[in-house]
Amino acid sequence: MAEQIDEEGGSPSLDNLPPEIARAVQFYWETRSGQAEEQRASSNTARGRRAEVLGGGQMDGFAGLVEDLLVAEGVPRESVKHDYQATLPGFFRHEKEWDTAVVCDGKLLAAVEYKSQGSSFGNNLNNRAEEAIGSNTDLLEAYEEGVFAPSPQPFVGYLMLMATV
Repeated sequence: MAEQIDEEGGSPSLDNLPPEIARAVQFYWETRSGQAEEQRASSNTARGRRAEVLGGGQMDGFAGLVEDLLVAEGVPRESVKHDYQATLPGFFRHEKEWDTAVVCDGKLLAAVEYKSQGSSFGNNLNNRAEEAIGSNTDLLEAYEEGVFAPSPQPFVGYLMLMATV
């Protein structure tokens, strides 16, 4: 993820989160819009709002912001892994590809998922809740069974952007 720089020229910090979050939300909408255009121009049959999210990447602004905040707090940038590099073993399933994992000095410190929901709240909100609970339970059970030894208990985060369209 490219480092995000605030308007004063410094790195993101907990002291200037509102403008950084605003930029991540703007990135979300711009990426969704671009993906919808790409889907309409392709031979893919996906249409409507689903076409906006099929390309993935709309939550990358948040992933970059979290990475930059971690680095600002002293975590080496190379310790912050994304996507397939953030694949971790589980307990109930063999492995899961997290959106972000922080592995420093061979110790798992954190795992984070980024999700968004902009429609079908009745159907998808329940699915998202089950996913968050299941992923968290799976990772923490693996930790309890010593899969990540000698790591301390990792932080597990689930950032959810709820949007109305």
